[in-house]
Amino acid sequence: MTRLVARKTEDRSDLVVRLTDARRELMAVGQYQYVVGNGELARAVHDVSAIIDAETARPSRVATLDQQVHDLIGGLENEITRLGGEQS
Repeated sequence: MTRLVARKTEDRSDLVVRLTDARRELMAVGQYQYVVGNGELARAVHDVSAIIDAETARPSRVATLDQQVHDLIGGLENEITRLGGEQS
């Protein structure tokens, strides 16, 4: 808060709004899947990047996952058969 006040970029009423919003967000932190602090820019960028990577790979976000898995299994089974192995 000291840094925010020292910047002198907001008047008193704007500061109250920002601090009230921050309090509300902190009180709801348990409702979020991810939390990113903004104290250190490099760390925040890393955290957001990791979240994007995680969400991109989430099975529910890969629309064709079932078909991709099915195709991969079929390819593996074909290769196993070609090599003289057993099918499942």
